[in-house]
Amino acid sequence: MSNIICHTSLNRYGGNALHSTETITFAVSATGQESLQSQNDWGPDLPLALSGHCMAKLNNETAFIVGGDVSKDVMISYNRTINKFTMLEVTLQQGRKDHACSIFQPEDSEYQWLVVVGGQSSSAGTHVKTEVLS
Repeated sequence: MSNIICHTSLNRYGGNALHSTETITFAVSATGQESLQSQNDWGPDLPLALSGHCMAKLNNETAFIVGGDVSKDVMISYNRTINKFTMLEVTLQQGRKDHACSIFQPEDSEYQWLVVVGGQSSSAGTHVKTEVLS
């Protein structure tokens, strides 16, 4: 399962080979007290069941889902505004599961890279290299 935070919501994607997504929205109570109220909403189904994947938020609209147990080299983009998943033509050079990923943007730079690190390869004993995608 992977999660990302966007504004006042926590978004869950996949996990335990699930197709499901869920959005948990938090809000300060009407009285302005510090307690939080939450509302759970089921989102659109993932294009395939996922677990062991990672997720990186590009901005408040777009996130990437990468790799996992089922299809280790897959890359999927998700657009929160239109609630749509898109299978990308770009795939990882080395499929993996149980890895981490993040968006990297150096200070004073307009460029962003998706960095995928670690995890387990589909080939036993194969060293998994870090991949940097633009």
